[in-house]
This record gives sequence, structure tokens and C-alpha cells, in this order.
Amino acid sequence: MKKLFTKEILMYLIFGVLTTVVSWGTYTVFVNLCNMSVFWANLVSWVCAVTFAYITNKLWVFDSKSWEVKFVVKEAVSFFASRGVTGVIEIVCVP
Repeated sequence: MKKLFTKEILMYLIFGVLTTVVSWGTYTVFVNLCNMSVFWANLVSWVCAVTFAYITNKLWVFDSKSWEVKFVVKEAVSFFASRGVTGVIEIVCVP
């Protein structure tokens, strides 16, 4: 019988929750302490969260250990582009 939660899936779930915490936490700081507008706070918190997700997924979910600049740039651009739709939804749909 196949395992329902592999290490990769479990780590992805854990870091997904932590990414949400980073997003909400940074948004709160940017709005309440930095007096940013909702738009800018949302945009910058999304960048923080996706950056956090990229690094944690690279290291602990997918075990990608290469830090060669050419490889990281390609990997990061692909990762951020794939998260672009969520960014647009988050920025456009926040009142």
C-alpha cells in the first residue's frame, strides 16, 4: 500500500502553512507599522512569502542544493512565474 504522506508532501504542507504565516505577518507589519497602503503591503508581503517559499521548498522539499547563479536564476524565475497567478489574485481581490 502506498503511503499517503511522503516526506516531500509533508514538508510541502508544513512550509505551505509557514508561507501563509509569513504572508499574513509581513502584510500586518507593512500596514500597521509601516503605514503602507493595502496595495503596496499586499504586493511586498506576496514577494516576501514567495521568496520564503522558494528558499524553503528548494532546500527542504525538493532537496535542490545547487547555488550556481545560472541555475538559481532559472529556477527562481520559474518558481515566481508559476506563483504569479496567485499574486495577481491576491493583489486584485483584496478590498
